[in-house]
Amino acid sequence: GYVRFTFNRKEEHLVTRVSQLMNSLFGIKASVLKREEKGRENVTEVIFYSRILGSLFKNLFGEKACLKKLPVEFLKMPKKFQLSLVRGMFDGDGSWKNIRFRGITYTTASRELAFQLQMILLRLGLISSIKISKYKPSLINGRKIISNNFACSVSIFGEQLVRANRMLELDYKWV
Repeated sequence: GYVRFTFNRKEEHLVTRVSQLMNSLFGIKASVLKREEKGRENVTEVIFYSRILGSLFKNLFGEKACLKKLPVEFLKMPKKFQLSLVRGMFDGDGSWKNIRFRGITYTTASRELAFQLQMILLRLGLISSIKISKYKPSLINGRKIISNNFACSVSIFGEQLVRANRMLELDYKWV
């Protein structure tokens, strides 16, 4: 078994942080793989080989992207830990928009994870919105890929964005 984290090549700081955290928490060294195949040139994978850890993560967080979830205890943990969790989620799968509306968005294939994030944000006093949309067909190595999964986006806009930026220390200078 194994646990794998996937990052953009530009996110070296996250690769280093995850590698250090997993090593200090579980004593497992990371295998870092910079993908070279067409269409994945910007991908860095951080893999931790451990049957026990793989089983633990599968049981706690779910197996496939569309089935990811947080353990119920995460919804009740102290707010300071939830702030760190949300900050990490936006660091990993978040993006910012500055087109029509300024905002930050966390995107996942898991409806359950999106609604859990929204509950945590609400507990922290932040109002967000959720948009669920079907993935558009894409091409990988010349093959048309059609996904049956959905993209679930949790977004924060307006005054809530100013509060989120301050509360989560997201450091978006344009807010």
